[in-house]
Amino acid sequence: PERARGVALATSGVAVSFSGLTVMASLAGLFLVPSTALRSMALGAIVVVAVSVLASATLLPVLIRLFGHRAYARGRAFSLLALAARNRRGRRAGSTNPGAPPRRGFWEAWTARVTRRPVVSVVLAASVLLALASPALTLRTSDGALRQFSPSDETRQGFEAAARVTGPGATSTLKILAPAGQAAAARGVLARDPEIARVASPIPSRDGRQALLVATPRDDGESAAVKAAIGRLRAELPTAQVGGNAAALRDFDHLVHGSMWKIVLFVLGLSFLVLLVLLRSIVLPLKAVVMNLLSVGAAYGVLRLVFGTVDTITPPLILAVVFGLSMDYEVFLLTRIRERYAATGDTRRAVAEGLASSARTITSAALIMASVFLVFVGTGVPSIRQLGLGNAVAVLVDATLVRLVLVPAAMELLGRWNWWLPRPLARVLPRGSFEQAPSAALSNR
Repeated sequence: PERARGVALATSGVAVSFSGLTVMASLAGLFLVPSTALRSMALGAIVVVAVSVLASATLLPVLIRLFGHRAYARGRAFSLLALAARNRRGRRAGSTNPGAPPRRGFWEAWTARVTRRPVVSVVLAASVLLALASPALTLRTSDGALRQFSPSDETRQGFEAAARVTGPGATSTLKILAPAGQAAAARGVLARDPEIARVASPIPSRDGRQALLVATPRDDGESAAVKAAIGRLRAELPTAQVGGNAAALRDFDHLVHGSMWKIVLFVLGLSFLVLLVLLRSIVLPLKAVVMNLLSVGAAYGVLRLVFGTVDTITPPLILAVVFGLSMDYEVFLLTRIRERYAATGDTRRAVAEGLASSARTITSAALIMASVFLVFVGTGVPSIRQLGLGNAVAVLVDATLVRLVLVPAAMELLGRWNWWLPRPLARVLPRGSFEQAPSAALSNR
């Protein structure tokens, strides 16, 4: 038991820690958006992952030692079920023949089928992913809370009842802060705008230098008409500040949209560098980045088909989470393939053996995560449902079409180009492997 724990921590423990750090680094990309809401979500997720990694490396080995053989011994119920399943399958004909060739497992046979016609496999899988991702080209986002509630919800009914009495825009007035000498002109601009229902008298500041004007729009603050009016007013009143709840929603939407390119570059660059160091290849990291983008695009496309308009924070959150989780699969699968290639020098055999040893774990982990994400789909708030559905779709697509079809087929087509690395980079990149346990861990204590 002591030796087993030492080997596990020296191999799987390092892989778990590295994968956790990768997920945390991907989530850290959300800090590039100057928004407390997104940064707080990123921080919460990072803390959860950090605690999980720490518990895996410290608490779990201690608990295994305390429980002794009960921690890993099969229970009676499990043993009976395994025996019954073995009896139902029966003995394979010829299995007692010592000279019979070993039977290939499911994943070896699957890899053989995929790599037998790699062009067909790549075209079919890529076509499905592109078809799922195509609706994302017209993806629209909006920020607001009222429309997330169903028409039968008490909160929405209360707002609608108030709107019938005071007007739809009474709960989302615009507040314009203008120089005192320009207050009258600003009020005139507000009164002439077709979206403004009424304007209150200016309220001067204590020092008399500025004046506050409160304007009531004709529509609610989450509507496109009010957001367009905010843009017009800011253009016509360059010396004034146009604010209020509706303006804050519009500004947040623009803030996230304007920061998406930063998140994309950060996450893509991080993924490429991590895989470059681990796999010592230029081609494989580039391929992984493209395939991860296809998974995210498929998630965006499904959200567009199901919800039409998605919440503003949904695209960056899905991007960060999915790339972090995809890196887990990528590291787990490609490092196994890389090690088998280093041992055999045969790309097809390396892919088959690497996939056979990791596919069950990848699919099991994907099913667990997708099940958790799909629980969110059952909640009543659309923004949470969108996060759950988008992440579930991306994880399932990534663990099936990408990892089990595109990766082996593309690697078969690329052949030795999979492992191309310029000599200058080869000299400076570190060498290492998660599967090679240090000698200290292998020694009995």
